Amino acid sequence: MEADGAGGFHVHTAAGDTLHTMGVIAASGSFGNPYVPALPGQDGYTGQALHVADYLPE
Repeated sequence: MEADGAGGFHVHTAAGDTLHTMGVIAASGSFGNPYVPALPGQDGYTGQALHVADYLPE
């Protein structure tokens, strides 16, 4: 996975495909034990990253 410079990401699959996406979901941890992994390109991401345990609908 790598940032594409336009606010999205290029995700490379094991099958050799490349997908363009505006967001990435890393399914990890649980509500009671949230885990937020470090992801490549995360330091340049200017959006909001949160675990589902932190999500509160507006």
